[in-house]
Amino acid sequence: MVPNSSPNSNVEQGIIATADDHGYIYIYNHSSHRPENTLQIVNENIPSVKIVKFILNTDCVVSADMAGYLNFWAMNPHPHKGKRLAFAINQNNQEKIDRGHGPELNLLNFAIRGIDFDPENRMLYTGDESGYM
Repeated sequence: MVPNSSPNSNVEQGIIATADDHGYIYIYNHSSHRPENTLQIVNENIPSVKIVKFILNTDCVVSADMAGYLNFWAMNPHPHKGKRLAFAINQNNQEKIDRGHGPELNLLNFAIRGIDFDPENRMLYTGDESGYM
């Protein structure tokens, strides 16, 4: 995914990002045709990463995986380049019918299927597979 052009953006540096089903995020320098970095959470149950998006006017990318996690990664020139800075879990209540005991609410993780960032309001919007935004 290539970010939109803005002053000092990753586009001007020729940086692109992609992800795979094994939980890896690859950062490439399209101008030099060389890899910049490989990002991955160290975990035995690594979920497929489906979305990577540059957060405009920052030195950060955000990824979304099938386990419902948003992960925020530091990019160059950030002093912690390649490290996960923060994460959030996309959890929603879903009613479950328990036989003989009536309905109860469970928190379930839902995979995030869409991400957009509004640089003017500095707001990250997400949409998940259950229809929540």
